Amino acid sequence: MQQSREELVKKYGSLTKASKALKIPRTTLTKQLGGPASVAAPREGGRSLASFKQTYHKDTIVPGKIKAALSAMGASWEYESEFVKRAGVSFADLSLYRESFADFVIQVRQDNKRVWAGTKRFAAQLKEML
Repeated sequence: MQQSREELVKKYGSLTKASKALKIPRTTLTKQLGGPASVAAPREGGRSLASFKQTYHKDTIVPGKIKAALSAMGASWEYESEFVKRAGVSFADLSLYRESFADFVIQVRQDNKRVWAGTKRFAAQLKEML
């Protein structure tokens, strides 16, 4: 066999499809390639660690939602109560990650409220006004 396991999978999508295309039994193809794939090799159709983190890990989900909301705002500002709705996170979650986004947060003293700016530059302009 001239091609490696990886080349065949890349070309045909799987070893089963490769064996059908080459018109040889899958077991014969596997033997020619040096035996079954290692245990550490990802299974066809399996999900990655990255997809798990994006689905369940708050340290990935919440900052991602905050970044998306900031990006959508552009050069504008919102009170924190409005920003929570835009980002789709809870106040509790936002409070855990607020320090990571300190460059975007302005504490308004006279109202005792927080304001979120869509960009760091715009936040700096707002801070200068206070």
